Amino acid sequence: MRFGMARKRTPKPEAGRWVFSFSISPFLLFFSFYLSTSTRLLLSFLAFLRRSAEALPREKEGFRRQRAHALHRSAHRRGPQSPASSLYVRPTFIGTEGTLGVARSKEALLYAGFRRQRAHALHRSAHRRGPQSPASSLYVRPTFIGTEGTLGVARSKEALLYVITGPVGPYFPTGLKPVSLLADPQHVRSWPGGAGAYKMGSNYAPTIHVQKEAEKQGCQQVLWLHGDDHQVTEVGTMNVMVFWINENGEKELVTAPLDGLILPGVTRNSLLALSREWGEFKVSERNFTMGDIEKAVEQKRLIEFFGCGTACVVCPVHNILYAGRNIKIPVPNEKASLSGRFLRTLNDITYGRVRGHPWAVDIDELIATVPVSERIAVKSR
Repeated sequence: MRFGMARKRTPKPEAGRWVFSFSISPFLLFFSFYLSTSTRLLLSFLAFLRRSAEALPREKEGFRRQRAHALHRSAHRRGPQSPASSLYVRPTFIGTEGTLGVARSKEALLYAGFRRQRAHALHRSAHRRGPQSPASSLYVRPTFIGTEGTLGVARSKEALLYVITGPVGPYFPTGLKPVSLLADPQHVRSWPGGAGAYKMGSNYAPTIHVQKEAEKQGCQQVLWLHGDDHQVTEVGTMNVMVFWINENGEKELVTAPLDGLILPGVTRNSLLALSREWGEFKVSERNFTMGDIEKAVEQKRLIEFFGCGTACVVCPVHNILYAGRNIKIPVPNEKASLSGRFLRTLNDITYGRVRGHPWAVDIDELIATVPVSERIAVKSR
Protein backbone atom coordinates (compact mmCIF):
# COMPACT_ATOMS: atom_id res chain seq x y z
CA MET A 1 0.00 0.00 0.00
CA ARG A 2 1.47 3.47 -0.99
CA PHE A 3 0.65 6.69 0.82
CA GLY A 4 0.99 10.19 -0.76
CA MET A 5 -0.78 12.80 -2.76
CA ALA A 6 -2.02 11.80 -6.09
CA ARG A 7 -0.52 13.65 -9.09
CA LYS A 8 -2.66 14.64 -11.97
CA ARG A 9 -1.18 13.75 -15.25
CA THR A 10 -1.15 16.40 -17.95
CA PRO A 11 -1.57 15.38 -21.51
CA LYS A 12 1.66 15.17 -23.50
CA PRO A 13 1.90 17.97 -26.03
CA GLU A 14 2.11 17.27 -29.65
CA ALA A 15 5.57 16.60 -30.95
CA GLY A 16 5.40 19.39 -33.56
CA ARG A 17 4.68 22.10 -31.00
CA TRP A 18 7.63 21.16 -28.81
CA VAL A 19 9.99 21.05 -31.77
CA PHE A 20 8.85 24.48 -32.93
CA SER A 21 9.35 26.04 -29.48
CA PHE A 22 12.87 24.71 -29.09
CA SER A 23 13.87 25.85 -32.60
CA ILE A 24 12.73 29.52 -32.35
CA SER A 25 14.17 30.44 -28.92
CA PRO A 26 17.88 30.45 -29.93
CA PHE A 27 17.02 32.58 -32.95
CA LEU A 28 15.34 35.22 -30.76
CA LEU A 29 18.31 35.27 -28.38
CA PHE A 30 20.80 35.68 -31.22
CA PHE A 31 18.72 38.42 -32.90
CA SER A 32 18.35 40.46 -29.69
CA PHE A 33 22.10 40.17 -28.99
CA TYR A 34 22.93 41.25 -32.55
CA LEU A 35 20.51 44.21 -32.37
CA SER A 36 21.85 45.50 -29.04
CA THR A 37 25.48 45.17 -30.17
CA SER A 38 24.80 46.98 -33.45
CA THR A 39 22.97 49.74 -31.62
CA ARG A 40 25.88 50.25 -29.25
CA LEU A 41 28.36 50.38 -32.11
CA LEU A 42 26.18 52.85 -34.00
CA LEU A 43 25.83 55.11 -30.97
CA SER A 44 29.58 54.98 -30.35
CA PHE A 45 30.26 55.94 -33.97
CA LEU A 46 27.81 58.85 -33.78
CA ALA A 47 29.44 60.04 -30.55
CA PHE A 48 32.86 59.88 -32.26
CA LEU A 49 31.57 61.98 -35.17
CA ARG A 50 30.13 64.55 -32.77
CA ARG A 51 33.41 64.86 -30.85
CA SER A 52 35.33 65.21 -34.12
CA ALA A 53 32.95 67.92 -35.35
CA GLU A 54 33.37 69.84 -32.09
CA ALA A 55 37.16 69.60 -32.21
CA LEU A 56 37.47 70.67 -35.87
CA PRO A 57 36.62 74.38 -35.38
CA ARG A 58 39.13 74.67 -32.57
CA GLU A 59 41.87 73.28 -34.79
CA LYS A 60 40.87 75.58 -37.66
CA GLU A 61 41.10 78.62 -35.37
CA GLY A 62 44.69 77.75 -34.65
CA PHE A 63 44.29 76.78 -31.01
CA ARG A 64 46.23 73.92 -29.53
CA ARG A 65 45.44 72.50 -26.15
CA GLN A 66 48.33 71.61 -23.96
CA ARG A 67 48.20 69.85 -20.64
CA ALA A 68 48.94 71.93 -17.58
CA HIS A 69 51.95 69.79 -16.65
CA ALA A 70 53.74 70.46 -19.97
CA LEU A 71 56.04 73.09 -18.45
CA HIS A 72 59.42 74.21 -19.77
CA ARG A 73 61.81 71.31 -20.32
CA SER A 74 64.43 72.94 -18.16
CA ALA A 75 62.03 73.30 -15.23
CA HIS A 76 61.65 70.64 -12.60
CA ARG A 77 59.41 67.82 -13.74
CA ARG A 78 58.05 67.30 -10.28
CA GLY A 79 56.80 69.77 -7.76
CA PRO A 80 58.62 70.44 -4.49
CA GLN A 81 58.25 67.71 -1.91
CA SER A 82 58.32 70.02 1.10
CA PRO A 83 54.89 70.82 2.62
CA ALA A 84 56.11 74.40 3.04
CA SER A 85 56.48 74.79 -0.74
CA SER A 86 54.20 74.44 -3.73
CA LEU A 87 54.26 74.24 -7.51
CA TYR A 88 53.21 77.55 -9.12
CA VAL A 89 51.28 77.08 -12.37
CA ARG A 90 50.33 80.04 -14.54
CA PRO A 91 48.13 79.42 -17.60
CA THR A 92 49.24 81.84 -20.34
CA PHE A 93 47.49 82.93 -23.54
CA ILE A 94 49.58 84.51 -26.31
CA GLY A 95 49.10 85.47 -29.94
CA THR A 96 51.08 83.35 -32.40
CA GLU A 97 50.17 84.81 -35.79
CA GLY A 98 53.30 85.02 -37.92
CA THR A 99 53.05 88.74 -38.71
CA LEU A 100 54.63 91.98 -37.48
CA GLY A 101 52.22 94.68 -36.40
CA VAL A 102 49.91 96.04 -33.72
CA ALA A 103 46.66 94.16 -34.27
CA ARG A 104 44.54 91.40 -32.79
CA SER A 105 46.19 88.04 -33.48
CA LYS A 106 44.16 85.52 -35.49
CA GLU A 107 46.10 82.63 -33.97
CA ALA A 108 46.84 81.94 -30.32
CA LEU A 109 48.46 79.43 -27.99
CA LEU A 110 47.34 78.42 -24.51
CA TYR A 111 50.14 76.95 -22.43
CA ALA A 112 51.53 76.76 -18.92
CA GLY A 113 54.98 78.01 -17.98
CA PHE A 114 57.68 79.70 -20.05
CA ARG A 115 59.59 78.62 -23.10
CA ARG A 116 62.79 80.28 -24.24
CA GLN A 117 63.47 80.79 -27.87
CA ARG A 118 66.70 81.76 -29.51
CA ALA A 119 66.85 85.31 -30.78
CA HIS A 120 67.78 84.31 -34.30
CA ALA A 121 65.07 81.64 -34.61
CA LEU A 122 62.77 83.70 -36.80
CA HIS A 123 59.85 82.22 -38.67
CA ARG A 124 61.16 79.67 -41.15
CA SER A 125 59.00 81.03 -43.93
CA ALA A 126 60.44 84.56 -43.64
CA HIS A 127 62.78 85.78 -46.33
CA ARG A 128 66.45 85.61 -45.42
CA ARG A 129 67.25 88.68 -47.50
CA GLY A 130 65.67 92.09 -47.71
CA PRO A 131 63.37 92.97 -50.63
CA GLN A 132 65.02 94.32 -53.74
CA SER A 133 62.18 96.63 -54.83
CA PRO A 134 62.61 100.35 -54.02
CA ALA A 135 58.92 100.41 -53.04
CA SER A 136 59.58 97.91 -50.22
CA SER A 137 61.93 97.74 -47.28
CA LEU A 138 63.33 95.48 -44.59
CA TYR A 139 61.65 96.10 -41.24
CA VAL A 140 64.14 95.93 -38.37
CA ARG A 141 62.95 95.87 -34.75
CA PRO A 142 65.39 95.57 -31.82
CA THR A 143 63.69 93.67 -28.99
CA PHE A 144 64.65 93.32 -25.33
CA ILE A 145 63.00 90.67 -23.13
CA GLY A 146 63.57 89.18 -19.70
CA THR A 147 64.67 85.54 -19.76
CA GLU A 148 65.18 84.65 -16.10
CA GLY A 149 63.84 81.13 -15.51
CA THR A 150 61.43 82.06 -12.72
CA LEU A 151 57.73 82.83 -12.41
CA GLY A 152 56.82 86.05 -10.63
CA VAL A 153 56.32 89.79 -10.87
CA ALA A 154 59.83 91.18 -10.46
CA ARG A 155 62.68 92.69 -12.43
CA SER A 156 64.42 90.00 -14.44
CA LYS A 157 68.09 89.40 -13.62
CA GLU A 158 68.67 87.95 -17.09
CA ALA A 159 67.70 89.46 -20.43
CA LEU A 160 68.07 88.93 -24.14
CA LEU A 161 68.59 91.65 -26.73
CA TYR A 162 67.82 90.52 -30.25
CA VAL A 163 66.58 91.87 -33.57
CA ILE A 164 63.58 90.69 -35.56
CA THR A 165 63.32 91.49 -39.25
CA GLY A 166 60.78 91.06 -41.99
CA PRO A 167 60.21 92.34 -45.52
CA VAL A 168 57.40 94.86 -45.85
CA GLY A 169 55.70 96.31 -48.90
CA PRO A 170 54.66 99.91 -49.45
CA TYR A 171 52.20 101.17 -46.83
CA PHE A 172 50.32 103.14 -49.50
CA PRO A 173 50.94 101.26 -52.79
CA THR A 174 48.74 103.66 -54.81
CA GLY A 175 49.74 106.90 -53.07
CA LEU A 176 48.89 108.52 -49.76
CA LYS A 177 45.46 107.47 -48.52
CA PRO A 178 43.83 109.74 -45.90
CA VAL A 179 42.22 107.98 -42.93
CA SER A 180 39.45 108.81 -40.46
CA LEU A 181 39.98 108.89 -36.69
CA LEU A 182 37.89 108.17 -33.61
CA ALA A 183 38.59 110.71 -30.84
CA ASP A 184 36.88 109.46 -27.67
CA PRO A 185 38.14 111.00 -24.41
CA GLN A 186 36.95 108.04 -22.33
CA HIS A 187 39.84 105.96 -23.76
CA VAL A 188 43.30 106.95 -22.52
CA ARG A 189 46.56 105.52 -23.85
CA SER A 190 49.01 107.11 -21.40
CA TRP A 191 49.07 109.36 -18.33
CA PRO A 192 51.62 111.39 -16.32
CA GLY A 193 54.00 109.18 -14.39
CA GLY A 194 53.23 106.14 -16.57
CA ALA A 195 55.23 104.31 -19.22
CA GLY A 196 53.53 105.81 -22.29
CA ALA A 197 56.77 107.37 -23.52
CA TYR A 198 58.51 104.00 -23.87
CA LYS A 199 58.38 101.33 -26.58
CA MET A 200 56.86 98.60 -24.41
CA GLY A 201 54.43 95.86 -25.34
CA SER A 202 52.22 96.87 -22.41
CA ASN A 203 51.56 100.20 -24.18
CA TYR A 204 50.08 98.48 -27.23
CA ALA A 205 48.00 95.55 -25.98
CA PRO A 206 45.27 97.70 -24.33
CA THR A 207 44.84 99.79 -27.49
CA ILE A 208 43.77 96.88 -29.71
CA HIS A 209 40.27 96.72 -28.22
CA VAL A 210 39.77 100.46 -28.79
CA GLN A 211 41.01 100.04 -32.37
CA LYS A 212 38.27 97.46 -32.96
CA GLU A 213 35.69 99.89 -31.54
CA ALA A 214 36.92 102.56 -33.96
CA GLU A 215 36.53 100.17 -36.89
CA LYS A 216 32.94 99.44 -35.86
CA GLN A 217 32.22 103.16 -36.19
CA GLY A 218 33.79 103.40 -39.63
CA CYS A 219 37.18 104.79 -38.54
CA GLN A 220 40.62 103.43 -39.38
CA GLN A 221 42.58 104.71 -36.38
CA VAL A 222 42.21 106.12 -32.86
CA LEU A 223 43.14 109.68 -31.93
CA TRP A 224 44.33 109.53 -28.33
CA LEU A 225 43.31 112.43 -26.10
CA HIS A 226 44.38 113.37 -22.59
CA GLY A 227 43.07 115.57 -19.80
CA ASP A 228 39.88 117.51 -19.23
CA ASP A 229 40.71 119.83 -22.12
CA HIS A 230 41.20 116.85 -24.50
CA GLN A 231 44.80 117.42 -25.50
CA VAL A 232 45.84 115.73 -28.75
CA THR A 233 48.70 113.27 -28.09
CA GLU A 234 49.03 110.45 -30.64
CA VAL A 235 47.13 108.74 -33.47
CA GLY A 236 47.15 104.93 -33.41
CA THR A 237 50.81 104.08 -32.82
CA MET A 238 52.07 107.28 -34.50
CA ASN A 239 52.94 110.80 -33.46
CA VAL A 240 50.62 113.62 -34.56
CA MET A 241 51.46 116.75 -36.52
CA VAL A 242 49.22 119.68 -37.50
CA PHE A 243 50.10 122.23 -40.15
CA TRP A 244 47.98 125.38 -39.85
CA ILE A 245 47.94 129.14 -39.73
CA ASN A 246 48.00 130.00 -36.06
CA GLU A 247 46.00 132.77 -34.39
CA ASN A 248 48.90 135.15 -35.00
CA GLY A 249 48.65 134.60 -38.76
CA GLU A 250 51.84 132.49 -39.00
CA LYS A 251 52.24 129.20 -40.80
CA GLU A 252 53.12 126.70 -38.10
CA LEU A 253 53.85 122.99 -37.79
CA VAL A 254 52.87 121.90 -34.28
CA THR A 255 53.20 118.58 -32.49
CA ALA A 256 52.75 117.42 -28.89
CA PRO A 257 55.80 117.88 -26.61
CA LEU A 258 57.90 115.10 -25.13
CA ASP A 259 56.43 115.44 -21.64
CA GLY A 260 56.22 111.73 -20.80
CA LEU A 261 52.91 111.02 -22.55
CA ILE A 262 54.09 110.28 -26.10
CA LEU A 263 56.79 108.26 -27.78
CA PRO A 264 59.88 110.17 -28.98
CA GLY A 265 59.55 108.77 -32.50
CA VAL A 266 62.51 108.83 -34.86
CA THR A 267 60.24 109.85 -37.76
CA ARG A 268 58.81 112.67 -35.63
CA ASN A 269 62.32 113.90 -34.87
CA SER A 270 63.29 113.63 -38.56
CA LEU A 271 60.33 115.73 -39.73
CA LEU A 272 61.02 118.39 -37.10
CA ALA A 273 64.68 118.50 -38.14
CA LEU A 274 63.79 118.84 -41.83
CA SER A 275 61.28 121.61 -41.07
CA ARG A 276 63.81 123.60 -39.07
CA GLU A 277 66.40 123.04 -41.80
CA TRP A 278 64.03 124.42 -44.44
CA GLY A 279 63.15 127.43 -42.32
CA GLU A 280 59.95 128.16 -44.25
CA PHE A 281 57.47 128.10 -41.33
CA LYS A 282 57.33 128.10 -37.56
CA VAL A 283 57.97 124.77 -35.79
CA SER A 284 56.50 124.22 -32.30
CA GLU A 285 56.41 121.40 -29.77
CA ARG A 286 53.53 122.32 -27.49
CA ASN A 287 50.16 121.12 -26.27
CA PHE A 288 47.06 121.72 -28.40
CA THR A 289 43.50 120.50 -27.90
CA MET A 290 40.50 119.33 -29.87
CA GLY A 291 38.99 122.74 -29.21
CA ASP A 292 41.94 124.29 -31.07
CA ILE A 293 41.39 121.89 -33.97
CA GLU A 294 37.67 122.67 -34.21
CA LYS A 295 38.32 126.40 -34.08
CA ALA A 296 40.98 126.21 -36.81
CA VAL A 297 38.63 124.19 -39.03
CA GLU A 298 35.77 126.67 -38.54
CA GLN A 299 38.05 129.61 -39.34
CA LYS A 300 39.58 127.72 -42.31
CA ARG A 301 43.08 128.00 -40.85
CA LEU A 302 43.80 124.26 -40.74
CA ILE A 303 45.95 123.17 -43.69
CA GLU A 304 46.88 119.56 -42.86
CA PHE A 305 46.56 116.99 -40.10
CA PHE A 306 48.70 113.84 -40.31
CA GLY A 307 50.38 111.10 -38.31
CA CYS A 308 54.01 110.07 -38.66
CA GLY A 309 55.73 106.81 -37.79
CA THR A 310 58.07 104.04 -38.86
CA ALA A 311 55.66 102.00 -40.97
CA CYS A 312 53.97 104.62 -43.13
CA VAL A 313 56.32 107.64 -42.62
CA VAL A 314 53.30 109.98 -42.92
CA CYS A 315 49.56 109.29 -42.87
CA PRO A 316 47.10 112.10 -43.80
CA VAL A 317 43.77 112.49 -41.94
CA HIS A 318 40.53 113.58 -43.61
CA ASN A 319 37.97 113.14 -40.82
CA ILE A 320 37.78 113.04 -37.00
CA LEU A 321 34.74 111.55 -35.24
CA TYR A 322 34.61 113.56 -32.01
CA ALA A 323 31.75 113.96 -29.51
CA GLY A 324 29.29 112.37 -31.92
CA ARG A 325 30.07 114.66 -34.87
CA ASN A 326 32.41 114.48 -37.83
CA ILE A 327 35.09 117.14 -38.20
CA LYS A 328 36.13 117.37 -41.85
CA ILE A 329 39.86 117.92 -42.25
CA PRO A 330 41.20 119.47 -45.49
CA VAL A 331 43.52 117.22 -47.49
CA PRO A 332 45.75 119.03 -50.03
CA ASN A 333 46.97 117.40 -53.21
CA GLU A 334 49.82 115.00 -52.47
CA LYS A 335 52.36 116.90 -54.56
CA ALA A 336 51.39 120.20 -52.94
CA SER A 337 51.03 118.92 -49.37
CA LEU A 338 53.61 119.16 -46.63
CA SER A 339 53.12 115.50 -45.73
CA GLY A 340 53.82 114.50 -49.35
CA ARG A 341 56.97 116.61 -49.33
CA PHE A 342 58.12 114.93 -46.11
CA LEU A 343 57.53 111.48 -47.64
CA ARG A 344 59.45 112.25 -50.84
CA THR A 345 62.38 113.80 -48.95
CA LEU A 346 62.76 110.91 -46.51
CA ASN A 347 62.51 108.35 -49.31
CA ASP A 348 65.20 110.19 -51.28
CA ILE A 349 67.47 110.08 -48.24
CA THR A 350 66.64 106.43 -47.50
CA TYR A 351 67.37 105.17 -51.02
CA GLY A 352 70.52 107.22 -51.49
CA ARG A 353 69.13 109.71 -54.00
CA VAL A 354 70.49 112.47 -51.72
CA ARG A 355 74.20 111.80 -51.64
CA GLY A 356 76.21 112.48 -48.53
CA HIS A 357 73.29 113.01 -46.18
CA PRO A 358 74.34 112.30 -42.55
CA TRP A 359 71.23 110.17 -41.91
CA ALA A 360 72.06 107.68 -44.67
CA VAL A 361 75.04 105.37 -44.24
CA ASP A 362 76.28 103.33 -47.22
CA ILE A 363 76.91 99.83 -45.88
CA ASP A 364 79.59 98.99 -48.44
CA GLU A 365 81.46 102.20 -47.66
CA LEU A 366 81.13 101.51 -43.93
CA ILE A 367 82.55 98.00 -44.29
CA ALA A 368 85.45 99.35 -46.33
CA THR A 369 86.51 101.49 -43.36
CA VAL A 370 86.72 98.45 -41.04
CA PRO A 371 90.08 96.65 -40.94
CA VAL A 372 90.07 93.13 -42.36
CA SER A 373 91.11 91.62 -39.03
CA GLU A 374 88.14 93.18 -37.29
CA ARG A 375 85.76 91.98 -40.00
CA ILE A 376 86.93 88.40 -39.47
CA ALA A 377 86.61 88.77 -35.70
CA VAL A 378 83.06 90.06 -36.02
CA LYS A 379 82.14 87.26 -38.42
CA SER A 380 83.55 84.58 -36.11
CA ARG A 381 81.34 85.75 -33.27
